[in-house]
Amino acid sequence: MSGVLYGGMVDEFRRGLGLHPAGRLADPLRNPDGSPVQVLYPYSRHLVPVPADYPASAHVTGYWFLRHGADDVWEPPARLQEFLAAGDPPVYVGFGSMGFGRGAVQRRAAVLDALRAHGLRGVVATGWGGIAPGEASSDDVLVIEGAPHDWLFDRVRAVVHHGGAGSTAAGLRAGRPTLVVPFLGDQPFWGSRVHGVGAGPAPLPARRLARGLPERLGDLVGTPSYATRAAEVGAAIRAEDGTGAGVRVLEQVARAATTG
Repeated sequence: MSGVLYGGMVDEFRRGLGLHPAGRLADPLRNPDGSPVQVLYPYSRHLVPVPADYPASAHVTGYWFLRHGADDVWEPPARLQEFLAAGDPPVYVGFGSMGFGRGAVQRRAAVLDALRAHGLRGVVATGWGGIAPGEASSDDVLVIEGAPHDWLFDRVRAVVHHGGAGSTAAGLRAGRPTLVVPFLGDQPFWGSRVHGVGAGPAPLPARRLARGLPERLGDLVGTPSYATRAAEVGAAIRAEDGTGAGVRVLEQVARAATTG
């Protein structure tokens, strides 16, 4: 199925490398000559252990994070800096583009009600339709469109998001206890792994947000072991060099191709 869905994209990429196209029905894990394709998996083994039956052609590198130079540092708006400095670290809540605007007003109400129920400060990111925009009625909540996760997550107490692979990686890298509210695709899996390693509660399906968020949010911030485990997992992820490991695999593949 993956070959049918992504075969055209893969063939275009192969042509750009000077390789012959594999074809839409080709085995994505085999080259046209039958040799195994070297596969890079950019996730952390500290979140998902490497399966014992992975072949030598499967490389779990660790996450690939961008490294910012001195000229590429994000400058937060003054209102966000002032809010963060005005009190205890807040809880981040954001669902990106999930829902594509449908139910965004209801999700906004559920999030604000849950934060209010526990007396929590919050930064609520509206994203691209995940949560309806508009100022909150409380000084304890700041509503923004968004902010780079690698900057913001270091400055919050906990994170609540939809469980995209990138958001999950960013929250754990920052060592923050995490509640995943999955909508679709691989998001339930990442939520289950966060819970499996003890870095947050069991995932809360998006359809149960209004009923379940107050209890699950209380569990997130009220269970000390989540913060402890998230900090441990975060330290392990930060010690990895996933980008460097991926580059080294690619260099090995290139050398083999030129000498073979």
